[in-house]
Amino acid sequence: MSTNQYLEYNHGHQVSDELMQQTLQKVYGYHDFREDQASIIRCVISGRDTLVIKTTGGGKSLCYQIPSLLLPAATVVISPLVSLMEDQVRDAHLHGRKDTVAIHGHLSGAEKGAILAHIHQYNLIYVSPEGIQNDTIMRALSRRRVSLFVVDEAHCISQWGHDFRQDYLRLAHIRKKLGQPTCMALTATATTEVKNDILFYLDMVNPKSFISSVNRENLYHYVQRVENEQQKITFIYDLLNRRQDAGLVYCSSRAKTEELTQYFQAQGITSIAYYHGGVNPEERRMIQEQFQQGELKVIFATNAFGMGINKPDIRYVIHYHFPSQLEAYVQEMGRCSRDGKSGVSIVLAQAGDEQIPYHFLEQEYTSPSKVQLLFRYLKQMGYKTPSNEEEMQKVAYSLDFPLQALDTVLFQLKQVLADSRLTAGNIDELEIEVQARMDQLRLKRSKKIATMYHWLQLGEAECRRSFILHYFSERLKHDQSEWCCDLCGYRPEWLEIDVDTCHSIRPFETPHGDRLHWSEALDQLLPPSHL
Repeated sequence: MSTNQYLEYNHGHQVSDELMQQTLQKVYGYHDFREDQASIIRCVISGRDTLVIKTTGGGKSLCYQIPSLLLPAATVVISPLVSLMEDQVRDAHLHGRKDTVAIHGHLSGAEKGAILAHIHQYNLIYVSPEGIQNDTIMRALSRRRVSLFVVDEAHCISQWGHDFRQDYLRLAHIRKKLGQPTCMALTATATTEVKNDILFYLDMVNPKSFISSVNRENLYHYVQRVENEQQKITFIYDLLNRRQDAGLVYCSSRAKTEELTQYFQAQGITSIAYYHGGVNPEERRMIQEQFQQGELKVIFATNAFGMGINKPDIRYVIHYHFPSQLEAYVQEMGRCSRDGKSGVSIVLAQAGDEQIPYHFLEQEYTSPSKVQLLFRYLKQMGYKTPSNEEEMQKVAYSLDFPLQALDTVLFQLKQVLADSRLTAGNIDELEIEVQARMDQLRLKRSKKIATMYHWLQLGEAECRRSFILHYFSERLKHDQSEWCCDLCGYRPEWLEIDVDTCHSIRPFETPHGDRLHWSEALDQLLPPSHL
């Protein structure tokens, strides 16, 4: 075997390409690596920090799961959702891996204690970004030693991303306390500035980046304009009555997911359910399992549903309310047809819906007068900030301050204190600096909402797919087929064909057998009398 077939990493161990291939086949049952997987694994095992931006369903998990079997110490994976961790552990056990465990808040004290007492038995350890800050967990991991530190959903580290979480900003410090193991950051989507934030805030040194295209050629982008909510309901009702394959309907609120589910169940469509963060964990787990097994056909969900859902045959994703930014849209529509078969992403666009993301913007960034009110309160309290969730809720209630916005302002205050020479005594200067940062964040988020709205308003001479690629600094590498978007040509299969049975549901033809124009076909599906 030639020397270039061996991989050297920082512990002096050697791993051959043959061993990688054998591990892939014997443990996971695959005969070949997918695009870039082998190169990513080589890079990680060699001890080099690695950034992976690969679309949903692109096989990111395997890129750290195989190294976790070949590296001499543990692999720690930072994962933001309990359901995501549990799915990964369940999948590992199905592949015969008993060396995999998840540590999260749903475990009892006894369960968590048993795991930590036997931490040396586990090579692949999933922990939440909040949980890994626990001193007891950190002491146990320090005893186990860590070879690889994986940050999943790494876009959460950026304030410009669509799922910013403050605890992600503490991960570089955690990694340092664990002995600065090799770092791998994973996400499905990232703009240039989000990518730069990931590299900077995780303190990645000389990283190798593997960036796949966000283009999903098998997915069709379609925007259906509606005048009112009844048209949305009629559209979905018509589709659910014609297709038996699986779908997702995203809504902006918990209440709407429940309302729509109950409405369609009353109309006789029973194989559906709703899913949001307020549903108890056991019920959420049951819904996921039923959807995975095909017992449920459609899930009405908030954006709490999706991360780690390993269902390759979701054939359509509908956004009942349009997403607040393109990053969220691309990630959510990317859950459609991960097996490569045809799928469709539908956005139901109603005038006035753009006010919804602006409402959420106010909840997160609030008004300058509210920020001023908070600083007056802090001054009265001797600059003491709330130290726990209970105190946060009391302050939010007493000031009539949105809780999420309070969290954002206090976070920015901490950042200003850490980044400048200002102290708590410089309350006026602090307020000016925090206000400036809040204004900048608000403006940036407003631009993202405006960009999403512009995408919905594109004209016939434009292309929705090309716009998305340009947003992510890409271009189409070849001429796109007509299976592209509603502006580039209509392919009626998205409503006519149940993808998994290839059953023609309703051919769009005239009495003479001629194919209808796409606009006429839609009129046939949704005649004015039904609206």
